[in-house]
Amino acid sequence: MNLAIWIDGLNDGLTNMSIDESLAIEAGLQQNAILRFYGWSQATLSLGYFQKHLDRQQFAKLADLPFTRRLSGGGAILHHHELTYSLAMPVASQSKSAASEMYCQMHSAIQAAVGNLGYELQSAACKIGTERSLKRSEQQFMCFERRADIDLVLGNAKIVGSAQRRIGDVVLQHGSILLAASEFAPTLRGMLDGVVSSVPASLTSMGASQESSTGHEQIYLGLSSDAFSKRVETFRNDLAGEIVRALEPHLLGCLGLGRACTMIDDRMVVIVESRAADLQATKYATSGWLYQR
Repeated sequence: MNLAIWIDGLNDGLTNMSIDESLAIEAGLQQNAILRFYGWSQATLSLGYFQKHLDRQQFAKLADLPFTRRLSGGGAILHHHELTYSLAMPVASQSKSAASEMYCQMHSAIQAAVGNLGYELQSAACKIGTERSLKRSEQQFMCFERRADIDLVLGNAKIVGSAQRRIGDVVLQHGSILLAASEFAPTLRGMLDGVVSSVPASLTSMGASQESSTGHEQIYLGLSSDAFSKRVETFRNDLAGEIVRALEPHLLGCLGLGRACTMIDDRMVVIVESRAADLQATKYATSGWLYQR
């Protein structure tokens, strides 16, 4: 089994979720793994598969945002200043350990990549089968207010969280890497927030001052809102590249994939996006999907 890498751009929520299911279908047809990195064209709330859509109305800043529903479970995620990935990989139906190993090895690759960019994330012991479980009624609405042993944190802030869904013999794993806080959820801090002394030199090359200024998006470098957004976008792209470079020791060998990553070819992108357009029209954009719970 080989691994194809797709570094995608920014899309709206319905498009992103449709592409991910189409990608999982393609992984099953090809019997190869596909890893996609992407962003969101506007601040969007994604609900875990089992969450109730009305629950978002409890939060004034989230209630009016566009929202989508993921195939994967877990808590709601505000996709704004972050990098999202989806990993689709054929896994034998009887192999629960392989699906669990996907969490650990993908998070290990992310941890190494973030370290290369100057940040040290800690794991709450990434060991198979040690995730803490709570009843759904006891869980926080937002994914990044929850904690599991596989999560990666920086200080007290959760930075990386992932969730899975099995589709036939394919496991689709969604993950989010929080880069910076959003004005819609300012208490959820990202890697670039708050600690000026730990900002790598590469991120201060734009000549921004290291003084706090007004606005939550300007805390760590004193950038204007537009400059901050551009800085986050640059960091998002750099991080995706670093994760790809960290994949071989952390993901490929451990999961029995081919030793060489290849970039996804244009033909496959066309196939995946064409199928995704049908999925969006018939599933992800319908009230039956969005409001099913």
